[in-house]
Parts: sequence; structure tokens; C-alpha cells
Amino acid sequence: MPISCTGHITEWWLQGRAARKPTMPPINSNTNAATALQPEQRLLCAQQSFDSCCDSMGFLLCDSLIIQFMQGNLFSDVLRKRILYGFQENDRLNFAMKLLTWMARRFVAGDGISDALIATRKLNQKGLKATLDYLGEDCNRAEDARRSCAEYCALLKAIAESNIDSNVSLKLSQLGLGFDEGLARGLLETILVEAAKYGNFVRVDMEGSNYTQKTLDLFKEVFSKHKNVGIVIQASLRRSKKDIDDLVALGVRVRLCKGAYKEPASIAFPEKSAVNRNYDELARSLLKAPLPAFATHDDERIEIVARAAKEAGLGKDQYEIQMLYGLREKRWEELRSLGHTVRIYVPYGTHWIPYFYRRIRERKENLTFVLKNLFN
Repeated sequence: MPISCTGHITEWWLQGRAARKPTMPPINSNTNAATALQPEQRLLCAQQSFDSCCDSMGFLLCDSLIIQFMQGNLFSDVLRKRILYGFQENDRLNFAMKLLTWMARRFVAGDGISDALIATRKLNQKGLKATLDYLGEDCNRAEDARRSCAEYCALLKAIAESNIDSNVSLKLSQLGLGFDEGLARGLLETILVEAAKYGNFVRVDMEGSNYTQKTLDLFKEVFSKHKNVGIVIQASLRRSKKDIDDLVALGVRVRLCKGAYKEPASIAFPEKSAVNRNYDELARSLLKAPLPAFATHDDERIEIVARAAKEAGLGKDQYEIQMLYGLREKRWEELRSLGHTVRIYVPYGTHWIPYFYRRIRERKENLTFVLKNLFN
């Protein structure tokens, strides 16, 4: 995309929604509209469609723009975060995101709790467990953090009333960790008390490296009072061996994943082979913890985990293999048929861009799938 176009997008996003009423240039009636629009015109159309939420051509062009956004072709990480804040703060954009959620339908169960429950029930019918995640991260307003807390409390109640087999996962930045650690701690404890009331469990997701230490510190503080909470550790980080050893010693339930965040080589392994080796080593250590969870779609990693668990004397009901909603569904069922406990990470909500972006970046075939289905 030309630099001039990127400049238009940047200016629009940073200015916010104030008095944004772009006017589309006239299109020759004898020319196909889709081909007649120049890049700058397409951006103006995208702007207008987000504000009006009713221009069908605008939404098609907006889709193309968002694909570029998710591929990381348009913005720096800092500017991308500014954009994500905008999605949280603009109610009209939130409505637009609902209309665009179909783009992420492979990975996201739907907009609300009812959608998440339907998806979970279907998984349960196949013998699969679930963990439900209300999408949202990098919250920067107390009211949004409290709203997320209320959503999780409602979700836990709905899980209990629906009698489905699911726990929940959350991100501490969604509860305000980025600007008020005290608020995040209080809201997490509120959720844990609610979960305990229903005999349920909460998993704290690990985020980018800028949150790693804060997340671990807050988690350990809360774990001393609430045992129905676990955490996630990323094999891509060089520090994770010590973190795993500390958490195992505390008796924490840990989910091990490879890690989907882009990190500098100084703190993370840049080569996939090194991440895999670290994953295998950490997995063996994690078998000493209660009900360890291994999140991976990598068959070799799964085979190594299963073999190590058997050698350690663990039954298949004493650890979990976890996978993402929408990825390798046949493999879920194959593993379950072999007697493994399989749990599927099921996200829902309208703030799906960060999650979708990481899924696209993880596997090129994920982007191919989305592009093929854009016009189905």
C-alpha cells in the first residue's frame, strides 16, 4: 500500500471520531465502482463506513483494510495499540466490529455469552472440555475493566446454570493491569470468588513480555489466597525455565504454550527449533505440577508430552492437551478417541482483532483460509 495511503489512515485513526465526515469523490457511472476507487478513495470509504455502519461497499473495503492491519503491513506495534484503544472507546466502532466478526468466525465463537455456550455444548457432546475467553486486552479505562469483570461473573453463572464443562481464561490487562495494578487485583479476586461459588477454575493468560513479570507477581499474590486459579507460561521466552520451576514448587496449575507474541531475540528464542526444544524441556518439568496443561497443535510436541507423561506414571486423565477453537478439529476428536483429556480454548466477543492477528501470524495457512472464505 502506498505511503500516502498509510498516512491518511494514520491521521484518521489518531484524530479519532471528532467531526469525521469524509466525502467520496464522484465515480464515473460507466466504470465498475470496485475498480474505479483509487487507494485514497478506498480509505475515505472505509472511514465513512465505520461511522455510518450502513454502507455495504464501505464494509467490503474496510474488510480489505483490516486484513492488511492483521498482517502487520500497515502500522507499528505502538500505533496498532492506539487503534485497539479506539475500538474500546468508540461505541459505533464496537457496533461495526459486530458486523465484521464474520471475518474471524473460524477462531471466535460469536459476540456474546449465548454464542459461547452453544459452541461449548457442541464440544462437550464430542467429549471435549472448554475454556471460555471473553476477548479484550490492553484496557485503559477503569469502567471498561469493571465491565469485563462483570462479564466474567455473568459468564461463570451461565456456565453453572447451563451445566456445561468449561472453565474460563482471562488477561490481566483486560482488568486494568496496564494502568492500575490495585484495580486489576481487586477485579481478579472478585472473579475468583464468583468462580469458587460455582466450583469453577480461572486461568490467567500470559501476554506480551512487558506484562510477564507484573502478571506473575500479581498472580502469586492472589494464589496465596485463592487456589482456583492457574497461569500460562510461554516456551518462547528464555526466562520460562525458572518461572516453571517456581510455579511447580508452589503447586500451581500451569498451561504451557509456545507463545504467539513477537518478542526481541534478547528475551525470546528467535528460531522455531529452539522454541520446540524449550517446550519439550519445560513440559517434562511441568509434569510434576497438578493437572498440567499442554497447549499445542504440533503433533511432535504432543507425542513427546504423552510419552513423558506415561514414563512419569501419569494417566491420560492427569494432564490436558489444549487446542484453539477452529484449528485442527479432526485432531481434537482423534486425541479424545485415544483417551486423552482435550480442552478447547474458545474465545468470544467483539474485540477480536488482537487475537485474530496472532492466529494469522502464527500460521500462514490461517490467513489463506480466511481469504478463501471472504467471498464464499
